[in-house]
Amino acid sequence: MRSRMNLAMLLAIVVPSAFAGGLCDITAMVGGAFDPETGTFVDGAYDVLLGAHGAIAEALAADSALAPGELEGLVALDCMVSYNLGCLSALAGDAEEAFLWLGNAVESGYPDPEWMAQDPDLASLTGDARFQELLDGALVNRQALPAEACGGTCGADGGCCGTGNCQ
Repeated sequence: MRSRMNLAMLLAIVVPSAFAGGLCDITAMVGGAFDPETGTFVDGAYDVLLGAHGAIAEALAADSALAPGELEGLVALDCMVSYNLGCLSALAGDAEEAFLWLGNAVESGYPDPEWMAQDPDLASLTGDARFQELLDGALVNRQALPAEACGGTCGADGGCCGTGNCQ
């Protein structure tokens, strides 16, 4: 599914190999939540992503120790981690938790309302008015992207938290 494939593409684009330590470790942790062949969630993905979210929060709190560019990479990574935690929560039938995670993703810059609206993982949420608010926020995020971000490549399937295309 596209939301998981976007994360794999995000990892390849946002996380340059020059980053050492924290970001690379967290990126590897996030990668463990997905089957590398199918891009789908593995068993235990929620716990893996929750751990990654906590590690990102710790790294952001120690912001003075971050390498140049690492802050942006962590924020973009947390955006997709939050989005996928929202997906997993929705799939588990926990709408309240799903809305909290998706709200965090939008607050972190998630810019793809078209995908969010059609993501089958989120189908159980679409009838709730809060879902439209998330879509509106994602659209605002996309419109706020700098022009150069619109040329970024997350693949033909869309945006990745500020690094994807704006079409």
